[in-house]
Amino acid sequence: MAKQQTAPLSWLTELQQHLLPCVDLGGWAIGGSCLLRRLGLLSSHRDIDIVCTAEAVPQIQQRLQQSGWQLLPHAVHPQLQSAQFVRLQHPSGMVVELMAGIKVLQQGVERHWCFSPSRIEQHQLLPWMLLADWLTLYQLFQRPARVQLITAWLRQTRQG
Repeated sequence: MAKQQTAPLSWLTELQQHLLPCVDLGGWAIGGSCLLRRLGLLSSHRDIDIVCTAEAVPQIQQRLQQSGWQLLPHAVHPQLQSAQFVRLQHPSGMVVELMAGIKVLQQGVERHWCFSPSRIEQHQLLPWMLLADWLTLYQLFQRPARVQLITAWLRQTRQG
């Protein structure tokens, strides 16, 4: 008798399963390319950007490490200098970046962005950042292609 094959999990279901240990913690939300992918603006994502409160970072890190995620080293970025930044990798290869206290250094000027846990939406049990907040962050990070992509999508959805 042939072995029955199971369909691969959707990327969103897989993401939900990996982050399920943290759902009850609060103080965090998914953004970046995962958010853009969920909205249909991208067809893939490189990693999972999670923006958190300062208190949530160690709690999420602990829960993920208890679930098999390993801490990854990361280089210090000359412009992106968040107060807390943690990279973790799941045995499947999935990478999460936790960030809190976002700070960007531009031409000697510090620019801060503060995450507000009240500005999130729930989708398939996971907390997601608002697209407008990621537009602001991509502007801060000087990512013009992403700014243009989001601006065009927001303009189109407001007219539709």
